[in-house]
Amino acid sequence: MASPFAHLNWDRVVPAFWGMVLIVVLAGCSNRTTELRIRSFRSDGTSTDLFERFDESYFSHDARGSLDLVLRSVRASRQDPTQVIRQIVHINAFWKPVPGRTFVESTQCNATICYLIGTGPVVISYEGAGFITFKLDWFKRKLTGQLESGELAPLRRVGRPRDLLGQAQITGRFAASRNKTRVLALLGGLRRELGPMPTYTPPKERRTPR
Repeated sequence: MASPFAHLNWDRVVPAFWGMVLIVVLAGCSNRTTELRIRSFRSDGTSTDLFERFDESYFSHDARGSLDLVLRSVRASRQDPTQVIRQIVHINAFWKPVPGRTFVESTQCNATICYLIGTGPVVISYEGAGFITFKLDWFKRKLTGQLESGELAPLRRVGRPRDLLGQAQITGRFAASRNKTRVLALLGGLRRELGPMPTYTPPKERRTPR
């Protein structure tokens, strides 16, 4: 199935076109495919289901148990073949659930998520948190798992991209190869594109009249 983002043209956009490119029909895939499903929520209360497969999937982990999973997709736009649409997803898991021992409930999180979509110098990131389960093969060279649940919201922008997803839920499954060099290279590129995280500003306290 073609990428739902392969049609995007950041420089020449009309509302009808954006509505058309975000209509995607989900289909079944093989167990070893790395794929993500996104439910995007609109301000009017309606939602759209999106689907994306990733051609590159890499992971690395350290002695403290932190896992970095990086997914990458680069495709030419079918609307304008001169444009290349790139998507990079970084999932950092900071603890691993143990089957039969870890209690799981719907609001639990063990990973941060950053989803970048861009073309040329124009980039938008959707970021949030989620819950993943995973396992390594005998040689610790292959990783398979599930993104059980996740919540995303637009956070960082470079240029003037359109907000394609808004508030969104994300799920999916992945099969990745261990490649620390590739993980570091992709994460370095992601940081250069997005720049630093914006400064957190706590909400102002609301004082109720006495």
